[in-house]
Amino acid sequence: MIGMMAILGEPSRGSARQRLFQRTSPALPPRSSQGGASQVALVLFVVGLPALLAVVAIGTMVMFRSRLAQTPPPSISPGLPSFTPPVAPPTAAPTSDGLDEARARAVVEEWLRVKANVFAPPFDQAQLDAVVSAGPLWTDITRDGGSISWLRDNNRYYTYPRIEVTAVTAFTPSPERPSLIATVSEDQILHGPDGNQAKSSNDRYLYTFAKEDGRWKIYDYKKL
Repeated sequence: MIGMMAILGEPSRGSARQRLFQRTSPALPPRSSQGGASQVALVLFVVGLPALLAVVAIGTMVMFRSRLAQTPPPSISPGLPSFTPPVAPPTAAPTSDGLDEARARAVVEEWLRVKANVFAPPFDQAQLDAVVSAGPLWTDITRDGGSISWLRDNNRYYTYPRIEVTAVTAFTPSPERPSLIATVSEDQILHGPDGNQAKSSNDRYLYTFAKEDGRWKIYDYKKL
């Protein structure tokens, strides 16, 4: 027996250890299987990482917007004046400097009242100047050969038993030359050396006005 073992040779200790390790160690997959699994894991990592990052970013944005919506707006300090946008002023009513219809009619009625003192002695030009502005009407009355001059030269004068505005049919406002259309009913008598001449009329006149010395006066008029 000993000779047989000497012939065959004693197995090496290293070989016995290798066999014992192979018996106790788990079986390892072939090299080719390990390489395929690594490639699959790498692909999953490359594809899944961006998707994961996108999900995280979307979640963060949704959370931020939710918090922003729930945050109340900042309060305005009561000590600071609030801003009020400018508002266009409403259309202003005519001021006292303007001439309205009522005042225009009053100026005409004043003119009718002073006619008896302007066209009869003492031919008071001061009353004329108070109601008639320097214009065509004033010139026709005061010029040489005008109304006052003719009455004086011919020893004549007018009286007005009745003279009044009976209606106003139109008024046109203007900053320079407002105008009024009025109906005037008038009874007049022309007195003279050869007797009296009575006349009645009910006519429409167009009066225009001008501002002089801070007040509105008659500038001119004509029969319509």
